[in-house]
Amino acid sequence: MTTKEQERKALEQIKKILAGLGENSYIGTAMDGMIEDAEENIECDFAMSWKERAKDAEAKAKAFSERAKAYDELKKNHDQLLKDFNQMRMEKFEAENELGCTQNKMMEMENEIVHLKAKLYDLMTK
Repeated sequence: MTTKEQERKALEQIKKILAGLGENSYIGTAMDGMIEDAEENIECDFAMSWKERAKDAEAKAKAFSERAKAYDELKKNHDQLLKDFNQMRMEKFEAENELGCTQNKMMEMENEIVHLKAKLYDLMTK
């Protein structure tokens, strides 16, 4: 097993190699950010690679995508429920109006019955 100091020396050699390849190096481009990660791994006794980070990011993206699909389904359901609720509320309002009209007609009919009973009583008592 290598020591932290051996790892630091190896990393310095890698930095020199990359610097020697120049700014537009394919290898340098592929290793962009890896030197910093390697330094952090050494200092923090941690071992995380770009490949592992990419896998983790893919898993998180997949989970997010699945949650977004579930959210879309819930939104569709919510929208339909809201539409249904508003329709029911309108039907309730219409039914209440119809009930009010029916009650008014019943009161008019009851008044008419009272009036007719009074006329009948007057006719019977003459």
